[in-house]
Amino acid sequence: MILTAAKATVFYGSLHANAAIQVKKMTIEEELRSETEKWLQKAVAERAKIKVSNDYTKNIDAYISDSFHFMKKNDLVHAFEAVIWAWSWIEIGKEQKII
Repeated sequence: MILTAAKATVFYGSLHANAAIQVKKMTIEEELRSETEKWLQKAVAERAKIKVSNDYTKNIDAYISDSFHFMKKNDLVHAFEAVIWAWSWIEIGKEQKII
């Protein structure tokens, strides 16, 4: 079979259209939930590696707890904000050798 430009356009055009139909785009809410869950898992895993307990780590724990609380209430913006704060405190604490 010889594939002409017209046949190629029809074939690839329909293939592209079918692929677009099969791909489900995430809503902003789904994407925010997914990102929050991903960073929450990372924060919890990283926090488990920290052996010290002090006022600094209590703040990390509070932000992680807040994130879970907001997730339960389906308040995704605040849940994401809290987990990002927890992650920031972890990163800064490691960089400054506080934890």
